[in-house]
Amino acid sequence: MRNLELTAEYKFPRMARKHILIKLFRYRLAVRKLLGRIVAVKLPSLIKLEFPISRNFEAASEKYSQHNWAYIENIMDLSIHQQLLTSWPKTIHFIPNRNIYKSYDTGFGWKPTQSIEDVEHLSKYPIIEAFYTHLDSEDFCKRVTDICGDGIERSRWATSLTHANWGSTVIPHIDTIPQDPYAGFVNLVFLIYGNTGPRSGGLSMYSGPHWSNLIFEPSNLNNTLMMYDTQEDLWHGFPPMRFGTRRYTINCQFSSKQWMAENLTAWLRGELPVKRFEK
Repeated sequence: MRNLELTAEYKFPRMARKHILIKLFRYRLAVRKLLGRIVAVKLPSLIKLEFPISRNFEAASEKYSQHNWAYIENIMDLSIHQQLLTSWPKTIHFIPNRNIYKSYDTGFGWKPTQSIEDVEHLSKYPIIEAFYTHLDSEDFCKRVTDICGDGIERSRWATSLTHANWGSTVIPHIDTIPQDPYAGFVNLVFLIYGNTGPRSGGLSMYSGPHWSNLIFEPSNLNNTLMMYDTQEDLWHGFPPMRFGTRRYTINCQFSSKQWMAENLTAWLRGELPVKRFEK
């Protein structure tokens, strides 16, 4: 859900560069697919990923329980973070943006109905693949369950990468989620790389649908994490990124393990009621 008044700021000729790129989506996608088949990927060798997520994750449990969101710095070991940076996928392996309200490129989507082998291009990036596997592990799912503290056992729902640059933006919004309070959806946004300072693409929290409702904007987008409970009335997004900035993220969504087992097919078919928030 987003505010209709704010959408006026996203109409052409405002954000003209992003509008033009969206118009060229089909051509950009075709070029990327062609290059993706012929351009080789050279990567450093993979080292063993042992406990890549630091104990700073658990240290944020009190703040998360108070606010239903938390910002965590130094979320992983520096050597692991450096590996992810040096192995970040080429732009040609991302899907060009086609949504002015979420104007960043996406890729490597691992849906709950897929096996990891089905994720396009992922096998070309073994370090990213190993990190995906860890996020799906019983150990990390238990850590997510514990920090949520609501007694709902969680498992991974979906994982993806995003690549944003100057002009990219996400309009303040609330995620579309099931009406069932036991669905237990939680989003983890690992900020792998970004410039410092305001308007760098840091996922920000808002008390309402306007930019003036800002609660928190992260200034450090390197090796940090934004985690939030999508079952709560939490607006989030970020204003247009300033010139010369870039941002890389790994997004991972978790939900109730039992709810997923019982409702996955019905939810994907659009057969379940959606939670409605008051504006």
